Amino acid sequence: MCYKFEDNYNDSSGNNNNGTGAGGISFVTGKSGKAINLDGTSGYVKLPDTSGLNFGNGVGYTFTAWIKTSDSNGQVLSFRDQNNGTPVINLTVGYNGAASGNGQFMPLVRHNNGGIAYFTSGTAINDNQWHLVALVFDPTLGKIIAYVDGNKTEVSHVYSSGGVTTTGLRNIGRDGRWANDGLGGTSYIAGLIDEIRIFNRALSQTEIGTVMTESGGGGNSDVKVWHYDISNNLSYKEDGGSCKIVNIGSSFTVKSGSSYTIYKATDCASWELKAVKSYDDFKTADSNGDLNVKITNVNSPTIQDLNIGTGSDVKAWHYDTSSNLSYKENGGSCQAVSIGASFTAKAGNSYTIYKATDCAGWEIKAVKPYNDFKAADSNGDLNVKVTNVNSANIQDLVIGTGNDVKVWHYDNSTSNFGVKENGGSCQGIYGASSSFYVKQGNSYAIYSGPSCAAWDLKCVKPYSDFKSADVNNNLNVKMTNVNSCNLADY
Repeated sequence: MCYKFEDNYNDSSGNNNNGTGAGGISFVTGKSGKAINLDGTSGYVKLPDTSGLNFGNGVGYTFTAWIKTSDSNGQVLSFRDQNNGTPVINLTVGYNGAASGNGQFMPLVRHNNGGIAYFTSGTAINDNQWHLVALVFDPTLGKIIAYVDGNKTEVSHVYSSGGVTTTGLRNIGRDGRWANDGLGGTSYIAGLIDEIRIFNRALSQTEIGTVMTESGGGGNSDVKVWHYDISNNLSYKEDGGSCKIVNIGSSFTVKSGSSYTIYKATDCASWELKAVKSYDDFKTADSNGDLNVKITNVNSPTIQDLNIGTGSDVKAWHYDTSSNLSYKENGGSCQAVSIGASFTAKAGNSYTIYKATDCAGWEIKAVKPYNDFKAADSNGDLNVKVTNVNSANIQDLVIGTGNDVKVWHYDNSTSNFGVKENGGSCQGIYGASSSFYVKQGNSYAIYSGPSCAAWDLKCVKPYSDFKSADVNNNLNVKMTNVNSCNLADY
């Protein structure tokens, strides 16, 4: 969500979470364009009761706002629930209900099931100058992080999860619950507020710096434009210059003040000219402020926001037993992935998925940003699986933790079978009561023949499947049916 306050209270992100002004409020010259001017006694903006402003269990979030005030105490932004006093997200000056710090930025967060974090930032912002304040919840760390003017000021743990669900009391410039309880001056703030942005992910410190530059009118930053139309070629000319080809899944950079001619071709053929776009066309599409957008239709051309993602590397495992898989990172060289093996998706990169071993053009299925892989990793172990190459379907994968597990051959209907660890070489398992070991962090493709012939492939299983079958915890399990890959405790 993005509230620019250009003579209105609208959400300019395209999500239509428009606000409503109330009380002593007006529009004045702001940090960038216009801002709201609040009187400190009755002025505020009410935000709508939409699900898009709730944050589920394990979901990160970021709030940023420009504030100019001389007030010692007051509310920059407050999310509360009118029927439940537990959940709260407050961006506060001076007093947050748990601690005092005259004129300091003092955020407070309490999740649905009571986990609370609050602190004094140690940084006063009531000098009547513009300051960017930011509150970040990073679920991978379980921490709340505060920033003032791009500088990290404090970090605090949230001691339980549960998300933050609010309704009825989502306000800019006011704490609705405190106002309803008659707590006076600390309920409101006197001053100017501008360029409030709300993200449903944890921004890094670098990204906070980018928001500060962009939302503060401090200049234009280059925008990365990714080729995400899997059915069309793309080339372009910058300011009418030389022709540049953009591979599917790769990107080009647009710069402030320049113009870009887009072609549905690899050679900028004049009859394939589709549009001329300005820097502002690309910049406007970047609603989340991470300076990445995508062209999803070269014919139009259609430009949309792209969350390229931040975080740690994610292992993506090939778990579709009916299809080949290869990929290109950022439109680069082709990499084949054996069934049961994995590739690594890295923050800031893009991955083109093919139903082939050679990245054949007619087998291209999808282009996925890093964030698609990261978002599928719901348990946070940095492992996911591609379960359907045709649709490039990505799901979470619990790769498992623990000690090596011995797997015994106990299927009386077949004398032999084969195993590949992480898509590697074949290991034949010969005769009843023979065995093999599975190791933490690895994946195992099971074949009904000892030569691991492709047509004998039955399943791919992570270590955790074997470990889970070890009910008595003696690190031994048995495969009772190779065809169905059935496991039982031993």
